Amino acid sequence: MNLIDKAIFSVFPGWGLKRHQAREVYGAYEAAKPNRLHKKRGDDLSGEEVTGQSARPLRKIARDLEQNNDLARGVLSCLVNNVVGTGILTDPQIKNNDGSLATEVNEQLLTLFDEWSWQPEVTHELSWPGVQRLAARSWFRDGEIFTQKVSGEVRGLSHASLVPYSLEMIESDLCPDDSQITKKDYRYGVKINNWGQVISYLLYKNHPGNRYLYSANDTQTKEIEAKNLVHLKTTERVRQRRGVSIFASVMNRIDDISDYEQSERIAARIAAAQVMAITKTAEGFGAGMRNNLNTQPGSPRSFAVAPGMVWDNLLPGEKPEILSPERPSNQIEPFRNVNMKAIAAGTDTSFSNIARHYEGTYSSQRQELVESWRSYEILRGHFIACYYRPIYKGFVDMAILSGEIKLPNNVNSKSLYNADYVGIGMPWIDPDRESKANIRNMRYGVEARSQVIRKRGMHPRDVHDQIKRDKENDELDDLNYPLYSETTENEESDNAD
Repeated sequence: MNLIDKAIFSVFPGWGLKRHQAREVYGAYEAAKPNRLHKKRGDDLSGEEVTGQSARPLRKIARDLEQNNDLARGVLSCLVNNVVGTGILTDPQIKNNDGSLATEVNEQLLTLFDEWSWQPEVTHELSWPGVQRLAARSWFRDGEIFTQKVSGEVRGLSHASLVPYSLEMIESDLCPDDSQITKKDYRYGVKINNWGQVISYLLYKNHPGNRYLYSANDTQTKEIEAKNLVHLKTTERVRQRRGVSIFASVMNRIDDISDYEQSERIAARIAAAQVMAITKTAEGFGAGMRNNLNTQPGSPRSFAVAPGMVWDNLLPGEKPEILSPERPSNQIEPFRNVNMKAIAAGTDTSFSNIARHYEGTYSSQRQELVESWRSYEILRGHFIACYYRPIYKGFVDMAILSGEIKLPNNVNSKSLYNADYVGIGMPWIDPDRESKANIRNMRYGVEARSQVIRKRGMHPRDVHDQIKRDKENDELDDLNYPLYSETTENEESDNAD
């Protein structure tokens, strides 16, 4: 307040308050002032409240879109294929106290992990890559996925691997919100401490959507400590307890595209039916016409149609006319593409992938791929940090506790969970250019050979062993052609250029 405002406020408090409020509103952002053209938007709810209240209805809509909308299903498949692919691989990197790799321990751990990967889930129906793909799909569609780490001997459960460690995948429906159940200290099925750290989760013992549930006992709940449960979720607000579907911001746009396409399809079907009409002039409605009709007024008339046919039974004042609506509209593809680009931006996907529209120069395709691949790598990093690593850490612990791995005294215990995670490599648009760039990077020390191999989604150790075996077999068979360590004349000239 300035001096005038303070003087007015001391004598006339009401008037002074109105002057102050008017000045504050006048100086506000125009976007923050609703009017007849701009509606009021937003609220002051916390991230916990917004997501807790919206997660379940959004989840229902997202599942309906996946089941009944080809575009939504394509977006999900695009995300899963580019973030997880055929499964993220693990390369243990346990070290000795002197900093060198504990090669023998790493080999044992990798062998046990490969054996566990065949049937890691409690139902024994999914492989580890299958678990990753299903978890990622549920994460994108529902906004979250829970997975319980089941270790050691458990009544009724038989582990499928040498290491007694299995996973129980739990859909987000099994974690109730406050509208379904109220329990002290739990908000939306999650219990946290004063610092926002999760202590435990509240879960239904049975899925509430199962139709065979018929008694109150079938909806009993259980509490699971946070250390035994992995909660992968889409987080957009601070201290957000539940996740939100990736479709949340584009659901209305997907529905608009679907409705518009349906209208165009119906119009095209009508146009393809070649509907005809008989138009009549004023003279066709006279008494003479009515006398010439052998049918009752209003009764349907039909005419046979054949090539070269002449109609000679039309009444006075009648002439045939073909109704040919201009469908499908030539605006349907531009309309669809513009909206699909917005959907791609809202779901962190690539327009070319979800639209199956591959056009443009190498530079434009490369630019789109690079931009979209950053989003995929960010999502993959979140998936590895919040889902893959906690599960891998539990596996390492059980492998040691069960005695399947004996740690030498010189192993650095702080490096037990060290590992490289190999995801799907970025596709090549022009293999010749990409491979030459990799060769130059390795030659000038920009990248290591193992890094290039990992970018292709492969294990450096597996590639090395395969090359070694191929060389030995070629020598045994006395094959004479350029080997992996050699360079042909054409390659030398290309690299020189």
